Amino acid sequence: MSNANNSGNKIISASVDIAFSYPLRFWIYLIGEIPSIACSLFVLYHLFFDRNLRRALHNHVFIILLINGFISELTDITWILHFYYFGTILQATHIFCLIWSFIDSAGFIIQLVLFAWASIERHILIFHDQWVSTKCKRFFVHYLPLVTLLVYILIFYTVTYFFPPCQHSFNYSVVLCVSSCLNSNRAYNIWRRTFNSVGPTIIIALFSTALLLRVLWQKHKMHQGINWQNHRKMTIQLLSTSILYIVFGLPYMLISLAWMLGMPSNVGLNFYVYFVFFSYFIRFLFPFVCAGSLPELGAKLKRLAWWRRQQRVVPGTLQMTTRMVSQRITVPPII
Repeated sequence: MSNANNSGNKIISASVDIAFSYPLRFWIYLIGEIPSIACSLFVLYHLFFDRNLRRALHNHVFIILLINGFISELTDITWILHFYYFGTILQATHIFCLIWSFIDSAGFIIQLVLFAWASIERHILIFHDQWVSTKCKRFFVHYLPLVTLLVYILIFYTVTYFFPPCQHSFNYSVVLCVSSCLNSNRAYNIWRRTFNSVGPTIIIALFSTALLLRVLWQKHKMHQGINWQNHRKMTIQLLSTSILYIVFGLPYMLISLAWMLGMPSNVGLNFYVYFVFFSYFIRFLFPFVCAGSLPELGAKLKRLAWWRRQQRVVPGTLQMTTRMVSQRITVPPII
């Protein structure tokens, strides 16, 4: 997601910034990025190599989001860290700025839009599973929406940054060093905010809340509805991730919505730049939320911890037993 200077949510002065120094920002992001990358690899490994997890429909969106976040952390976040550490961008060229802004914007919107779809699809998987009971139904209800949304976002931001009908402006002294010339286009801004940012955030909040209420009601009326035990982990997975998006994404989206509805651009601006800075924690924390919401991974971690304890205990026990046997053999008989 673009920073405050390049977001296009009104014309924001470059002088408006958070009070954190660059070294502090560097350490905040670095402390978030390193464990996040490690956790992403751990979760992706198990999602790919565990057949049951890989084939579960409700995990497909999360696999895409984990891959998207992993790519963003290796590129976008790493380049931001370079800027905060050295005070300059990695390469002061037009093409690098365009690629950087494309990855940043498309990566964040993929994370947001696909999870918004996941919050809708979860209602289908839990309450209308007959809609995905055949290969044909799964293609149209499950796979086609995912591919369509992904292709739409990639095309949208490819056109925005690489094939615009106007001339971009570049500033090599700021993070995300290109400001899209389309930001001054009212129709473009309304579309982008409605369908790419504010709309998906509202969908996440509404459909996650609705899912919680429906599950609680069906659990209360167990004989009329779903098998709670079979769908509990799908519900927990969605709701725990929704909290992450609502906490770190909803505040600045509401300010953006207020600007779109006519609120003066200077109102809420000081809060907005902080919300944008901390919104990157959606990427940092997402792998941990995924790991915590998958009971299979927790069970594997417990088995791994038990195996390591056994590896430490068993050799010592064998050694002690060997010594005791040796002592029995070497002690002379009493006559």
